[in-house]
Amino acid sequence: MQIVIDGTIMDHRPTDYSPEIIEFSKSKRNLDQSLSGQVLKLKYRFSLDNITITNWQTIMRMFSKRNATRTYRDEIDIAQTFNGDGSTVSFNLGRICYTSATTATAWIDNVQKSVTFTALTNPGATQVYINGSTGVVTCGATPSNSTDNLEIHYQPIYSVKLISPQLGYLPGTVYSYRAVFEEI
Repeated sequence: MQIVIDGTIMDHRPTDYSPEIIEFSKSKRNLDQSLSGQVLKLKYRFSLDNITITNWQTIMRMFSKRNATRTYRDEIDIAQTFNGDGSTVSFNLGRICYTSATTATAWIDNVQKSVTFTALTNPGATQVYINGSTGVVTCGATPSNSTDNLEIHYQPIYSVKLISPQLGYLPGTVYSYRAVFEEI
């Protein structure tokens, strides 16, 4: 598995890597300053265990400025669903999508569509366009009025901060390096 932080590739065994979903909830404030219930946002925490000294030093340099944020990408897909209303053809992904040729799949009303990464906005009926810069998904076929009938699986690019650099010690020596990142 490869981890990419601001364009720097770091190889890791799957046992050295553990993404964790963390949910934060907060009240949404309306224009009249009243509260309208809970809004949930999924955030991810990434733990890189037993990394090499070279990778540790690279990570420390990248995050050396206070509150530094960097882009983070791994090879794990996430799924996002949308509710069709019978007329809307454009939707916004929760995160920017990595735009390699085979990193996204799409289904409209349980029919798989061909995905193309482009800024164009007029796909054919069997296509879905994803703008890699903005995360906008444009469907060639209009999703029907139904719940969760547009499904996109993609490799996201996260904005992260380093929250916990750790060194493991045995008497007289450092024996492991660990870095924990959290999505902003």
